[in-house]
Order: sequence, then C-alpha cells, then structure tokens
Amino acid sequence: MRNMLAFLGMAVLVFFGVGLYLGWYHIYREPSSTPGHSRIEFDIDQNKISSDVKQGASKIKDAIDNATTNPTAPTTPTTDKKTDAAPTSKTDTAKDLVRDASGWFSPEKRK
Repeated sequence: MRNMLAFLGMAVLVFFGVGLYLGWYHIYREPSSTPGHSRIEFDIDQNKISSDVKQGASKIKDAIDNATTNPTAPTTPTTDKKTDAAPTSKTDTAKDLVRDASGWFSPEKRK
C-alpha cells in the first residue's frame, strides 16, 4: 500500500513538472485587496495539452509501426570494433580501472 502511494505521489510530481516545462498550465500569484492575503491563479491551456498528447501518441504509434514492419533495422548505431582500442590482457583492464586522473594508483608514481 505504501509503495502504491509513493508511486502515485511520484506520478503527480512528474505530471506537475512536465506540465510546467511544456507550458500546459501557469501559476500566478497576485496581491489581494485584503492586507496580508494573496491570490493564486491557475491557468490551464487545454488546447496545448490535447495537441501535445496527440503528437506524442502519433510519435509512439509511428515508432511501434516502424519497429514491427522492419524488425531487422538496427535501433542503435553500430560501431566499428576494429577502431576501438581494447586492453590486451586482464591486468591492462585492471590498471585502467584503478588508474584515476591524478595517477595515484599507477606503479610509476609509487617509486
């Protein structure tokens, strides 16, 4: 139950953040006529929300159609493995993992 509430809270926060970023709604603060009070106004742009949702749905549909009609097409760019410099042994790999930017752990600095 607690995980479901945490998920729901996170979903609300993500929707709030995405909505502010995409301009789906705006929040305005105005001073009130009564001293010490202020008004908060929410402006929701329903047309922008619906157009953004339709664009997102069409992009997802196109991506699914492309993946199902051409399943052999690579989804990630391929790299030429011959040009990649790979370590020659396990000790070279370990040295690369241990060595940091300042060279503290390299054997040359110990002497």
